[in-house]
Order: sequence, then structure tokens, then C-alpha cells
Amino acid sequence: MCKILSLTHSKKIFHSFLSLLPQLFLFELAFKALSLFLFIPGGKKLIVMMLEISGDTSLYNYHMVQILFSLPGIAAIVLILCLSVFLAYFEFSLIFTALYQSYTGSSFSLKDTLKTSGYSVFSLNFRDIPGLFVYGILLLPFQDLYLAPSVMPRLEIPNFITGELSKRWYGDFVLDLAYALLFVLFLLLLFLLPIMILKGKSFRKSCKESIFTWKKAGIKGVLILGIFIVLWHLLFGRSGILPGDFSSVLEENPLKTLCLLFFSGKAQETAFTGVLVWSLRCILFLGFSALLVGILLPVPEEAAPVLVPSAGLSTQTLSRIETFLSSRIRKIQAYFCPLFREIPLLKNFWIPTVLLVLAAGLSAMYQYAQEPPAVHKPLSIGHRGSDLGVENTLKAVKGAIDSGADFAEVDIQLTKDQVPVAAHDDNLSRMAGRFKNINSLTLEELQSISLSQYGMEGQVPTLEELLRLTKGKIRLLIELKAVSGKEREVLVDQILALIEKYDFEKDCILMSLDFDLIQLVRQKNPVLKIGCCMFGNLGETTVEDLLSLDCDFVVIEENMVSNSFISACRQTWLPVYVWTVDLEENMRKYLDMGVNGLISDKPYLVKEVLKDYSFQGIPAGEDYYFS
Repeated sequence: MCKILSLTHSKKIFHSFLSLLPQLFLFELAFKALSLFLFIPGGKKLIVMMLEISGDTSLYNYHMVQILFSLPGIAAIVLILCLSVFLAYFEFSLIFTALYQSYTGSSFSLKDTLKTSGYSVFSLNFRDIPGLFVYGILLLPFQDLYLAPSVMPRLEIPNFITGELSKRWYGDFVLDLAYALLFVLFLLLLFLLPIMILKGKSFRKSCKESIFTWKKAGIKGVLILGIFIVLWHLLFGRSGILPGDFSSVLEENPLKTLCLLFFSGKAQETAFTGVLVWSLRCILFLGFSALLVGILLPVPEEAAPVLVPSAGLSTQTLSRIETFLSSRIRKIQAYFCPLFREIPLLKNFWIPTVLLVLAAGLSAMYQYAQEPPAVHKPLSIGHRGSDLGVENTLKAVKGAIDSGADFAEVDIQLTKDQVPVAAHDDNLSRMAGRFKNINSLTLEELQSISLSQYGMEGQVPTLEELLRLTKGKIRLLIELKAVSGKEREVLVDQILALIEKYDFEKDCILMSLDFDLIQLVRQKNPVLKIGCCMFGNLGETTVEDLLSLDCDFVVIEENMVSNSFISACRQTWLPVYVWTVDLEENMRKYLDMGVNGLISDKPYLVKEVLKDYSFQGIPAGEDYYFS
């Protein structure tokens, strides 16, 4: 018998971790590479196939929700759910099984452990899959604490959701409470996976046992686990010491990633840092996993790994599957091996042949790595004016002017008497504490109500007031917001009338989340520049998809930013702007990736960041839109 986390017990845990570190490190490296370049792109390909059944290749905004509730959408979701659970469970199963074998002094064989982990996946009870999906594919990546699976390494609430919540009086409290509750849930279920894998229990029973295991861990166990968790937060948390986002050097296409790393010094530097950070994360993850195994099963005789739980497929069925696959592999080998022996060795030509192939390969890689030039210099765009006044008010827009921003973005909708006014929400509950819809109030009634935000006061301005204020001082990015389909034409007509009245065609660009709305603008005034605003996409964004949008620019939320999306936009000569970017590190990351503008509550910060970049030879934004 050994006491939990006594000196002898601690040595046993450390030895089990240290003895398998090289093998498990290499396994994690290989599995993460497969996830990055095979499993995750494969899941996206399934979504594309699902969309193609419906006649699309990609969908944006609210159209995504509609397709997900169709029959092909439900089928794709179920398939991706099952595959992601199986892959994550396989990864954790191999890690915990190997550590347990080392912990109990059993000999380790990677081949046997791979086979055992495969058996454990096929033996999962289908009733456990939904729970495992919520826990392993949603909760663990969201917490990003040691146990995040390779197929879903990180999950975050989109910034446009948290940003909107934080602007409400109760928003920060709700977010903090949600984060705290999810963290407590993560801690309570910390031992769930090793219990399921090593003891063969169901998801429900493993949840209960995980909670009781904390009592068994004792004060010393809780203290050590707490130190591990604090260390992880200090190193890799959202405000951690080490960087955690290396998406700027990753492409969905492995060859494109290789080309980028081969020819870009900055990409090489970022990738090298990423490998070092990932290596440290991996070592700590394996050490933490060894600690969980040691706390869960302090006495080696207490439990043995359950290699094939009775709830799933029978041992006989699994053996038949293995025999069938082995026989097919042997037949394939027997067929192809003689063919390779007959290929001439090219004894006299292998050196020039290799050199020629290398030269051709490098030339092709260089050409493949090239990106089209930037459409125009990056723009500083004040989100709802700026945070120097109540959003969408004259003071906020004046703050954007004083910041030297290129554009001020404002949201325009109609009052009851069909006057275009600047307001983001369709009601006044957040800004004035009144549950009144803007389209149910006349302009006089609306402007009699005082708005408040961050200790500042203001009132809803009309679009006409904004045009008079900004003429010759700053350009406007006007977002059209029609509450109902009936308002579309009236809203467009009223806005176009004001633009014509103040000769504002070369002082504004227009966008909307409603693609039909901006096409209506194009029909009525083809001279105006219009853009598609996107908070999400489903499927593969291709050059053809972007051209079919028939717009002059796109505006995307931060969660949509990727090298492949930006590259597709550049190939169509389409500027891409990102909203709402308030963190300096994100501003720099997106600029390095090649975006054409940043929409921020802090346009003054964007202007400061842009000073560190050189854009010689790239046309200005006004030349692209208005020359």
C-alpha cells in the first residue's frame, strides 16, 4: 500500500511520466500534425460536401443556421460529432493507458497501446457520445487547461458576442459568472476521462466518481493540482507570459504552410517560437496526466485498465475486424512490392535527377507562396464612431475625427416617422434602460431620451446630422440595419436621398449583414461602394464564392480571420476589414496577415500601431474607392 502523494508515490508518478516522455511526446507531435492537416480539414470537407448537396459551397451569417437544420446538415453534424469524439477519446486513451502501464511497471509497447486505444474507442457506448462531445470537444477546449484535444485545441466565445454583452450593465457580471461556473465544472470533472478509460465506467458514473475523487486526493493532492493550474494560467492563459496564437503561419493546405515557412523569415521565427511553446505545453500536459493517473489509482492493485469495456463491441467482433483488415493489408503489400522491385535504379542519373527535381520543387514552392499585392493601405475605422463618446453619437464620431481615423462606422436604421438615425440596437434597453423599439418612436420622441454609456451622456443623432458633421473631415462606413423586410426599400431610399443631397457619394461606403439589402443599394445607385458584413461562415470560401457576392469589400468578425480567407480576398482584389479589434496584439497579428483595415472602438490606437508599418508603393484607400 502507498499513501497518496507520499514520497514513494510521488517518485512512482514522476518515473511513469519521465520513462514515457519521449514516446508520448512524439505521439502527440504526430497526432497534432494529423489533426491540423488531415482531421480538421477533413471535417471542413464534410461540411462542404453537405453544402454541395444543397447546391452551395459556402454560406454566411443567418443562412448558416438554416442549412444546419436541414437533413444534410443534421447528418453532417452527427457524423462530425461522432468522429471528433472518437479521435479525442483515442488520443486521451493512449496517453492515460500508456501512463498507467508505466505506473504499474508493465512493459510499454506503442503498437499494443495503439491497438488497446482503438479497442476502447470502438467499445464506447453510444449513449456516452453526446456527453463526451460536450465535455471533450466544448468544455475542455474552452478552458484550455492541459486536457484540450488536438482535434479542437481551443474554443472561444466570439468577441462580437462578449463585446456586446460587456456593454450592458449586467454583461461583465454574467460573463464572469459563466466563466467561473464553467471552471468549477471543469475542476469537478477533472478525473472523468481517466476514470472512463482506465476503469471502463459510463460517462454518467465517471462524472460522479470524478467528484468523489477530489476528496480522495486530499489536501496535498488539491494543492499540487492547484499549483499546476496556476502555472498553466501564468504561462499560457489569455494574459499569460508566453504567446499562444500562431495561426498567422498556418494554412489549411499543408503545402502552402510549408512554402510560407520556407520563404518567409518572419514566419520561420513565429513557427520556431510556436514549436517551443507547444513543446512546453505538451510536457506539462503529460506530467499533469501522470499526476491524474497517480491520484486516481494510488495503489497499483486497486484497478487494472479496462481494455475492452463490456458496454460496446464484443471482443470477438473486434478480433474479426482486426483479422479482416490485416489480411487486406497483406494482399495490398503482396501486389505492390514486386512492382517496386522492377523500377530501374537509374544508377548513372540519380544525382542530376534529384537536383533537377529539387530545383523544380523550389521554383514551384516559391511561385505557390506568392500572394497578390495588397489592394490598398490599411485603414483605421472607428467602430460606432469611437469609445470617446456614447456609441453612434456625434461626440463618438468627433472622437474618430480627432483620432485621425480614415472612416467612422455608424449603424443606421429608421424611426417610426421613417427618419434614418444612428443606433445599433433595435431598442433602447441597453443604452437608456427603456424597453422601447426605435421604429416605434418618432424622431422627436427618440431624441428626447438621454443615452448613457461608461459615464458619458448623449442622444441619438440623425444620419443628416452626421453627414453635416463629417463632410470634409472624415468618411463614413454606413451599416444599414433594417428591422423587417418591409423597411428595406424605405431605408435604402432615405439614405440614398441624403447621400445625394449632401453630395456624399465619394465620402462614404455602405455595408450590411443583410446581403439583399446591399444589393438593393447597388440596383438603385451603382456608383456607391458596397460591402458584405459577416459574423460567420460555413464551408470553403473560394474565389468564385467571393465574386458571386458582387460587392466591393468584405467586413469579417475576428473568429473568421485566416490566411486562406485573406488570400482568397486578395485574389479577387477585394479589401477585407476586421471588427471589432481593440487589443494591440491582435491589431498587429491581423496586419501581418494582410488585412486592409481594422474596425476598432479605439481608432487612435490603430493609428499608433500603423505608424510601425511601411506601406510604400501601396495605393491609399481613397484611391481604391474614389479615384
